[in-house]
Amino acid sequence: MRGPRRVAGGEQADATDASDTTEIDLRDGGAVAVREQVARDFAPLGEVLPVGVLGAVGLGEVVYANDAAALLLGRPAAELTGRGWEAVFHPDDRPELITAVALVLDSTPRQRATLRLAAVAERWVELVVTALGPQEAPTGWVATVDDVSERVAVERRLAHQATHDALTRLPNRTLLVDRLRQAELRMGRADRRSTVVVFYVDLDDFKEVNDRHGHGVGDALLVEVAGRLTRSLRVTDTVARFGGDEFVAACEVDEPDDVEPLRQRLRAALSEPCRLGAVEVPLAASVGVAVADDPDTPIEVLLEVADRDMYVQKAAAKAHGGAGA
Repeated sequence: MRGPRRVAGGEQADATDASDTTEIDLRDGGAVAVREQVARDFAPLGEVLPVGVLGAVGLGEVVYANDAAALLLGRPAAELTGRGWEAVFHPDDRPELITAVALVLDSTPRQRATLRLAAVAERWVELVVTALGPQEAPTGWVATVDDVSERVAVERRLAHQATHDALTRLPNRTLLVDRLRQAELRMGRADRRSTVVVFYVDLDDFKEVNDRHGHGVGDALLVEVAGRLTRSLRVTDTVARFGGDEFVAACEVDEPDDVEPLRQRLRAALSEPCRLGAVEVPLAASVGVAVADDPDTPIEVLLEVADRDMYVQKAAAKAHGGAGA
């Protein structure tokens, strides 16, 4: 494990390799003291606690792991002691663990790290890491390990609900605005020459579908529309439901000439009738567009311009005796 840590004299050193930290600790007996403290204070307690307990010297040498930790982490306790124990965690999450340990060894108060296990899908554990040894120059740490999979699942579900439409499962306005902000930030980079495009999509005569076939069919139609719009664009584009029968697509294009073909692609996707069980529903949509080539363009302005253009397209289509534009 890598990270900064404090050595015996209080000066800070970069630990470029886990073996270096043990050498530093042994130099003034720090490792011995930590081992004795773990054996005296934590090992007896760890055998009766329902949570996992790990005790370690320096950044990376675990000298104690109780049975609960072995059960939670899916490895025998003997495999968790020594070095290389951090391999039980998902590679993407290991930096968070390294940072937490490095901070407590730098006399920072206890740290928490929430990590996925590498070998068990959707298993999350939380480590609460506390320093061991002299307060001014800790030489080890102890951590409790607890299964927080259920809590993480609930948090992720709530986060998804806050940013997605319940019916279509598309992003909602909140998430779309955030992604538009990120797109405009990318526009401002010197190495990017992209343009942000917003398409405002409104289904034509959707109220008639609800009135004639019922809201169940209307909801099924909205789900089908969401799928068609998503399949019509790239995975890097965002399709969001704004409520009712209104959808918004946000795209980044390299050339202004790419905008109109995208609009036509969206219209074509919503021009074919939709069969929902025994019912065939005609489908058409009006598509407005707004283009921002300035990273300082307000998001709400983009949406308003696309919305107004959508109504212009709808009025033009009705004037010509058709639907959509």
